[in-house]
Amino acid sequence: MLTGYRESEKTMTQTIDRTAGARLAAICHNRIEEEIIRAYVRLVCTPDQPNGLRTQIVARFGTLEIRMTEALLGEVPPQAPRFRIEIYSHESDAVLDSGDYFEFDEDELRAAVDLVVSAQVKQFHLH
Repeated sequence: MLTGYRESEKTMTQTIDRTAGARLAAICHNRIEEEIIRAYVRLVCTPDQPNGLRTQIVARFGTLEIRMTEALLGEVPPQAPRFRIEIYSHESDAVLDSGDYFEFDEDELRAAVDLVVSAQVKQFHLH
């Protein structure tokens, strides 16, 4: 009887761990989504750079900096994406990953969040 109880307790603990992990991932995704939206809105108030771009920092994770850049109208062809999110490493002084976006509709926003969360997870496992 006690063995059955321990197995049941172990199964319950694993279920709780998975549920807590899913909640934590959802919180992380929601927070990153909010930060991307905030950076998107802040771009409107950002002065134009001489190269025809505007840039905002979305988030920082250790040595990683998540940047959102907007190419101003007239600087890119109409069929090209105007927005880019870059995962920049201060440690290696290089862009590690990036994604291009047209307007951050639901699918693009989800892809951008996944890009950032993936970088955050990789940064966590490196340290």
